[in-house]
Amino acid sequence: MNSTHVGFGMQAYRYGYGSTPEYGSLVVVNCEDFITVGVVVGSEMSPAPGLPTVPTPMRSTRKQVEERYPDLEGRLLDIYTAISVGHYADGRFRFSRPRRKPLIHDLAFAASDEFIRDFHTVGDECTLDYFPLIVHALPRNDLSPFADVYFSLLAEKFAIEERAELYESLAGSLAKWGDEECVAELIDLARRHLMEGST
Repeated sequence: MNSTHVGFGMQAYRYGYGSTPEYGSLVVVNCEDFITVGVVVGSEMSPAPGLPTVPTPMRSTRKQVEERYPDLEGRLLDIYTAISVGHYADGRFRFSRPRRKPLIHDLAFAASDEFIRDFHTVGDECTLDYFPLIVHALPRNDLSPFADVYFSLLAEKFAIEERAELYESLAGSLAKWGDEECVAELIDLARRHLMEGST
């Protein structure tokens, strides 16, 4: 859909929650020579061009709507916005924006649990060294709600010892690169989700 050096937009081809990324999830873009890793920070669903923008109430369940409109996927635009947080090239992950943005028609996928673990592992330790890229790309008023969801999603994917490593890494990288005004709030959210197991 669109692409910049900071992030990218993508459109889901399939309709429904089972086929689309969640807010806060990692996505992977196959750019042929490298892989761009992004974090979903927004989504929007709207009627396709040429269709009425104000839907008519159908008073039907989702299943009934799908049965009534088998071409439903073609009637909707399901758009996701992601921030680039890393890339994979030359056999390793880098926690920086890629040198090249994804092209408009490069395919994007939801990251598997195995990919998520690999992306967050450097040597024998887990890391969140990329998080300052999110801090600097998101508007300040969106940062805490996003971080609350994001740290909760990460807590589901990692064991307690690994979550402690993620927390320590986050604290160190925010101290170097973060905006001092929001560091304390982010560290508190990370502590609640990664260290105390609050979801």
